[in-house]
Order: sequence, then structure tokens, then C-alpha cells
Amino acid sequence: MADRDIAAVIGTTGYDDAQHSMISSLSDTTAILKASNFSRGIAALRRAVTEAVSTLPSYDIEVTETHHNGKRDAPSGTAVTLLDDIDTARDETESATRVHGRVGDTPRSESEIGVHARRAGDIAGEHEVLMAGGDEVIELTHRAGSRGIFAAGALDAATWIAGRPPSQYDFDAVLDAGANSDEYTEDSSWALNLISILSGSSTTTTNSPQKQLTQPYMKRLIHFWQRLNLVISEQPNQQVIPLVPRDGM
Repeated sequence: MADRDIAAVIGTTGYDDAQHSMISSLSDTTAILKASNFSRGIAALRRAVTEAVSTLPSYDIEVTETHHNGKRDAPSGTAVTLLDDIDTARDETESATRVHGRVGDTPRSESEIGVHARRAGDIAGEHEVLMAGGDEVIELTHRAGSRGIFAAGALDAATWIAGRPPSQYDFDAVLDAGANSDEYTEDSSWALNLISILSGSSTTTTNSPQKQLTQPYMKRLIHFWQRLNLVISEQPNQQVIPLVPRDGM
């Protein structure tokens, strides 16, 4: 990628240490944005969890994630990210012990965090952080209604990172910059045609691309392609290889 000046947005989870190291090395010569989840709601959940844990560091914590029955890695990358956030917020010299499920006589230790992974049906994704102590319970939960929210966030990330200098970025940088679908320009007829082709719809039907633009990820697709056009016009030597998901958006 570096020799072609191509930035990368990575949302794959389940990497081992060697693979993480390789991605880190690539960021010395390539702009890379890596995140375990591209949902804006998950980003807000992470910030809420960090604040809650910082305020109540002695409370017991359990993390539960639920996904469709075809998901391979467990716990999910997002759950692992939340666990890392909890460790950071507690500001302890050693990370908490992560106990994956419980069977038999397993009294809870003071520093442990229970981690639970559930797989069923076609659930897009649910993450819950439960905190309990002092005769009270706090539950912070995010539920994805569809995988479209992840596609929308990934398009935001791709739009934002285009033309950035080599480094490793995270999704918080996109949120802090305020990148969103409201920034696309008025002249989007060519993008409407692209969406029509991708969706197999006709502009003469009630299921027209114009109506589909009410979906956030379609708006972001317009913004993404227009941003790429701008980057190419400003940097004619830069090569961009866009990948548009066809299913599961």
C-alpha cells in the first residue's frame, strides 16, 4: 500500500500479537485507521464506560456480548476493546483477571471481570457493561439494529483518512473531527446513479436511490466518493482503490 500511497481502514478483529505488530509497522509509511467497531453509538458507549469506571473503580464489572451464530471470534473485538478501556480507567498497575464464563464452585475474586459471549440467530451485535456495588446496579448497553451502522461508520472513516499523512489513527479521531454525512455537496447525481447500479433499483420506482438516501450509509457513500474525487484531483499521483460492500450493509 505504501508504494501506491493508499490509505487503509481496518475493522477486522481477532488479530494475534504478530499481526498487530505488522499493522503498527505499516503505519510508519501508510495512513491506517484501525478500529474494532465503527458504530458511533459504540464510541459513545466506550466514553460512558470510561467515565463510569473512573467514578466507581471499586464496583464489580461484567461484560456481555451477543452476536449472530456465525461469528467466529469470542469475545468480540468490541468487548475486548471495552475491557481494555476498563483496565485503563481503573488505572491499576496490573490488568484485572478476565474470567470467561463460570462453571461450578467459582467465587468471584476482588479484581476479576466476568466476560460472557453469546451466539444466536442473526443478531447484529449487542454489548453490555454491568457494574454493581453499594446496593446499586448500573447497566450500559448498546444494540445494533443492523450492520448498516458499521458500514456507515467505515465510510466516514474512509472519507476522513483520505490524504492523511502516515500514522495509525482510531475512530475517535473521526468523531472528534465531526466527519458525517451532512458534509456532501449538492451535485450528487453521479453518485445517485452509482447507488442505483449497486442496489439494482431504478430511479422510476418507489424504491428509488433518492428514497434510499434516507439511510445513513447511503448518504455516506455519496460523501465518500465525492471526497475521493477531491483527493484525486488535488493529488493526481495518489491511487485509490475503493471497496464497496454489496451485502450486509
